[in-house]
Amino acid sequence: MPRKNTYYLYIFLLILSYAKCYGQSDSDHFTVRTTELSPTTLPEFIPAINEHPFFIKSIKYAELTIESTVEEERILYFYSSNLHDLKLWVVASDTISKYIHYGDSLVKNEDEKSSGISIPLEFKAGETKKIYYSIYDLGFAFNDSYTLITPEGLKHLFHFEKKVKIICRSLIGILLCFGIILGVYFRKKVFFYYLLCSLTGIAFIESEYGFILHLLPDHFNGKFIQSVIVQYYHCFYFFFYYALVFNSKGLKNYIPKIMKVYLYIALVNSILIFVVEQDNYIFSNFNVLVGFTSFWCTYVFITYLLVKGIRLKIPIAKPALFIFLVNFVVVMIFSVLTNSGIIPKDDLSRSVFYYLFAFDSSYYIFVILYKYYLFINEKKSLLTKYNDLQRDYSLALMKGQENEKNRIGRELHDHVGGNLALIDKIDSLMHFNSSEILEDTMNSLEEMINGFVPKTQKKKFFEQELHELIQQYQKSNLKIHTSFSIHFLKDGSIQNHIYRITQELLSNALKHSKAQKIYLNYSLNIDKNELNLYYSDDGIGFDAQKDFEGIGIKNMKNRTEELQGKMIIKTDTNGTKISFIKIPLGKTLTKNWS
Repeated sequence: MPRKNTYYLYIFLLILSYAKCYGQSDSDHFTVRTTELSPTTLPEFIPAINEHPFFIKSIKYAELTIESTVEEERILYFYSSNLHDLKLWVVASDTISKYIHYGDSLVKNEDEKSSGISIPLEFKAGETKKIYYSIYDLGFAFNDSYTLITPEGLKHLFHFEKKVKIICRSLIGILLCFGIILGVYFRKKVFFYYLLCSLTGIAFIESEYGFILHLLPDHFNGKFIQSVIVQYYHCFYFFFYYALVFNSKGLKNYIPKIMKVYLYIALVNSILIFVVEQDNYIFSNFNVLVGFTSFWCTYVFITYLLVKGIRLKIPIAKPALFIFLVNFVVVMIFSVLTNSGIIPKDDLSRSVFYYLFAFDSSYYIFVILYKYYLFINEKKSLLTKYNDLQRDYSLALMKGQENEKNRIGRELHDHVGGNLALIDKIDSLMHFNSSEILEDTMNSLEEMINGFVPKTQKKKFFEQELHELIQQYQKSNLKIHTSFSIHFLKDGSIQNHIYRITQELLSNALKHSKAQKIYLNYSLNIDKNELNLYYSDDGIGFDAQKDFEGIGIKNMKNRTEELQGKMIIKTDTNGTKISFIKIPLGKTLTKNWS
């Protein structure tokens, strides 16, 4: 996923460069000079604006001087659409030829607000026009960038913007619906914040360039709406990253609490918009302060949690850092710096955020899906580890049981056996005729001790132990045919399991199958490092559905699974075949069986 970030960035930059080239216009025949005026140098027809104690300078007077070398019609186009009050005078030959009043301060605007401000101008060859304008934006940052463009060029610009809005809005809408479906399916908080973050993000663009700006009453202060939407966006933007990287847990408590305070402030401001007067400078300053501090708190806190996520080696942190940096750079260049008047707006400024949020919506979906892809894989890995631990626990438990049997066997052998031997000697001295009974008792005790102490732990070769076991059953008129190639098998635990399985097979054959011939094949596959045991008899078989749940079959199956092998049973009235195959030796040996 992180390696693909570069490709996503290339695609995003390619789209921006295409939009930049598309909107360029030619103005070689025109010379434009801009001069900022002070209140004391204003022409007499420009009224001075009463200043209020705003945090941000929001009053500007300017003079544009446009000289033309050709006879041509041009349009003076201001990129900003959301202004409280703009007054403009066109002066030609020392006569005011046109006066335009635009903004939220008007009860009714003639033009659609989302289309920007367009002033048609007709020039003669060698003519000079002067345009004076004043801007008052109630303490909010603004940008008065403009361009001189042909009517045809402006139509192309509007047509291009329309296509951009349709495509980006459609893509964002589809992705939001997809996010809602995924949120309902996964029931995770991150999808909820993805939805809110995307909705408030697109609402911010629409409040400056789109239909929200157009739907607002003409006298309504659009900057207030933008300010509150931005406050919501900052809060949901943080909570989205918090849920994406840390599942809304793991940060210091004061960080999410601060962002919740901003969220409550945004809710209060949403109500005050309809209560407070539109030109209230206190409310303006308050919104500017909240917007500024929420912006920096959001980006500082997200930077902190992403850095912490990378330090904790959370896989999703690096992809999230990539898109966060892209957003930060675009917002700083095309919003913070442009609205502060540091960087002029251009054609790209009116559409760049549509590109950004369409890019964000698609990238975030892939990042979230990537997060849960990693989550599912981690869950499978943990389940595998859990099963391994369960198997190791079972093996350790069986090993403990075997050790306890060994202990009891040693106690019986060392103490009871020794005492019986002493009694045997005393009895001989006292001439009691009980030697035969004591000998039988000692033989029985020896057999019991052999049952507690696995023969594979005695100082005999494994094949020899198997031979002795088979010989005992051959005394019961069973013809047992064996094939051994396991002299390389040294692991005591595997030997013990194979011995017990063989014992169970022969015991079942003697008790139940009525078999006369038995075939046992023990083989080691050196190349694959595997052990195989094949058993077959000519008995009457058994009922698979009934006897598969028997203790003997279960014990053999459990032992085989503990050795990580496979047990296959085929039985009918002509006999039974049982295979114990693919028992790995390497993994078992590394666990230091005893």
